[in-house]
Amino acid sequence: MQLRKVQKEQPEINLTSLIDVVFLLLIFFMISTTFEQSSALQINLPAASDDQNESPPQPVMLEIDARGNMALDDRRLPDNEAETVHNALSEQLGSIQNSSLVISADENVAHKHVVTVMDMAGKLGITNLAIATVSKDDQQ
Repeated sequence: MQLRKVQKEQPEINLTSLIDVVFLLLIFFMISTTFEQSSALQINLPAASDDQNESPPQPVMLEIDARGNMALDDRRLPDNEAETVHNALSEQLGSIQNSSLVISADENVAHKHVVTVMDMAGKLGITNLAIATVSKDDQQ
């Protein structure tokens, strides 16, 4: 009896799935890489120093009580008329640039008093305007 000789198959490594994974990784890294942003115009930006010797001016505080009486930086105004508010603000601010105004008004004050102050601030060129509030947790 003659036995057949069993031929051994050569092992074969399938690289198709490995190549797919490598290409996917390559595409992922190409997309997620930050590219240099270039603009259409060549712009030379000005340099600035890190020294800040000059501190910003303190904001001017204007307080309005429930009856409409006003005080500018703890100095009471004679009345709450628009002209009085305008004169007091212009005198207080003088030639200070980038000045800011903080309005601290009572919650029961008439709306017209706050609007008058905001209008006069706008006429004087005050662009930094804030209205002081209290958080609900602080009131209790």
